[in-house]
Amino acid sequence: MSFRTGHEPTAHLLQQAIFSHRQGNLAKAREQYGQVLALQPGNFDALQGAGILYGQAGRFQEALGFLAQACQVQPRSFISHYHYGLALQELRRYEEALSCYDEALALKADFAPAHLNRGNVLKDMQRIDEALVCYKKAVFFAPNYTEVQLSLGNVLQGMRHYRDALASFNRAIALKPDFAEAHNSRANVLKDLYRYDEALSNFSQALLLNPKYVKALNNRGNVLRCLQRFGMALADCNNAIALQPDFAEAHNSRGAVLDDLQRYDEALVSFNEALALQPDFAEAYNNRAVVLREMRCCEEALSSYDRAIALKPEYADAYNGKGLLLLLTGNFQDGWPLYEWRWRTNQLRDAARQWRQPRWQGERPITDKVILLHAEQGFGDTIQFIRYAAKVEALGAKVIVEAPVSLLPLLQSLQGNFSLVAQGGALPDFDLHCPLMSLPLAFGTTVETIPADRAYLSADPRLSAGWAERLEGYEGLKVGLVWAGGLRPGQAGILDRRRSLPLSSFALLADIADVNFFSLQIGPPSAQLAELRQARWDGPEIVDFTDHIHDWADTAALVDNLDLVISCDTSTAHLAAALGKPTWILNRYDTCWRWLLEREDSPWYPTVRLFRQTRHGDWIPVLDRVRAELLRLTGARPT
Repeated sequence: MSFRTGHEPTAHLLQQAIFSHRQGNLAKAREQYGQVLALQPGNFDALQGAGILYGQAGRFQEALGFLAQACQVQPRSFISHYHYGLALQELRRYEEALSCYDEALALKADFAPAHLNRGNVLKDMQRIDEALVCYKKAVFFAPNYTEVQLSLGNVLQGMRHYRDALASFNRAIALKPDFAEAHNSRANVLKDLYRYDEALSNFSQALLLNPKYVKALNNRGNVLRCLQRFGMALADCNNAIALQPDFAEAHNSRGAVLDDLQRYDEALVSFNEALALQPDFAEAYNNRAVVLREMRCCEEALSSYDRAIALKPEYADAYNGKGLLLLLTGNFQDGWPLYEWRWRTNQLRDAARQWRQPRWQGERPITDKVILLHAEQGFGDTIQFIRYAAKVEALGAKVIVEAPVSLLPLLQSLQGNFSLVAQGGALPDFDLHCPLMSLPLAFGTTVETIPADRAYLSADPRLSAGWAERLEGYEGLKVGLVWAGGLRPGQAGILDRRRSLPLSSFALLADIADVNFFSLQIGPPSAQLAELRQARWDGPEIVDFTDHIHDWADTAALVDNLDLVISCDTSTAHLAAALGKPTWILNRYDTCWRWLLEREDSPWYPTVRLFRQTRHGDWIPVLDRVRAELLRLTGARPT
């Protein structure tokens, strides 16, 4: 700072104040600035210095008073206008802050910090495109300004421009290798890209540089959760809370890990603590609703979803979660419209199909129109909702069905004059389109009006005959078994863990005579059979012909030759039920919405019986009931 007074005692005091300020002795500097202003109330350097000091101390309202006077004394000081803007920004007086930054930039157009913080204000105001322009200007004037690269990367990440965001973070790290915030932000992008191991490494690097970096601790806990390393994730959340007990994000993250561990009462405590610290925390309300739904406290869950939506009116996850809860409770009328929010969730928005042709939602006649029905999400979803193709054709439309190539041989058995095309291939011309799982909305489906034919798919007769020859020598009841879902990363993998059970659980069925068990298990969990055989387990003999299964048509042909399929909640259960085969579904306590609550039957499939857990994670009573029903079915006594 320059001195603009000839009053020597004042000049000396001001020099001391500036020195104390630069040395970080804020208390002493504050006292010395006060002494200067007592002697010379209009001293510009003391006013500006005191304003900056109070801002650094977080006393923004007091900072405004000094900086306002400084701007009056020296209207052309871009530094005073800039710091005045910073204080207003911290007080969330965003429009006024923008005006101050504009004043500063009118005086010094190449002042990169003003461009940077103007961008930060616009980002907080959700004016993202304008914020991006500011950040790019800041980079232009100061390409080696690491804070600009960080902010630019963060806004690019929010816009899902992940490659450009990584480039900004890489640039920041190249300029300043010990920049912990840049390592943390880079890791967040890698997490968004599902590159969890790389993200974990970057979070750990940020913490190596700053062991008390609570945001990085919390974020590392989140990625450890995605990697299903729940103990380590919980430790990171706990450490973040220990370092900063009022950090609501860490309490929210801790609740999510406890939810994954099915420690629901503790999870609720964590979410409530997050909300006590931050009452407008919409994500915590949403997560709280998820836990309440899993505990079957449905009314409380609905209230929590509603609170999340009230706080964040465009919160797709909360709308989608509420929709699924309404479907679970049988309120299809209100549930289907809210389920359309799935296309705006992080999980599915990249999968939303964009065509010039309009989407059909049942609102217009489709006679003589060509409509594309396209599969979404999992194989089981496609199998369940393909039943609607016949209803669409009955309205007078020509129907094209787009589905995964492995399902096409099976779908050829659909009754109707449909065209089948493989996902990812060229599409014929069409007039309208509709995702398969939006068809219940288009038809206004209620529980009572579900199109529930006993069988709407069938096995290829030639393939079925081949399987009949393989199974010819097996006498007694033929039962197919599926014990696990796929092994997927992230949240989908957590669901797989809940819906699956170990093959060893089926040891309870070992003493049932006149039953032949056949494995229908595909994928990594199928290895459990060989492992148990090597361990000489005392469970039932399970015949494994899965090496001969190459696609869904093969599975259908094998199922066609069985008397019963017993499966956890997987796509194979949907296949067996769609074929009209008696199907017993082993269902987790926190059931999927499509199985509704309490029922032992399914309005979707007449041949399905549901064997539900009565408490989370406990499969033994479920297998006990299955054993009793098998004994009743065979009329046998235990051997």
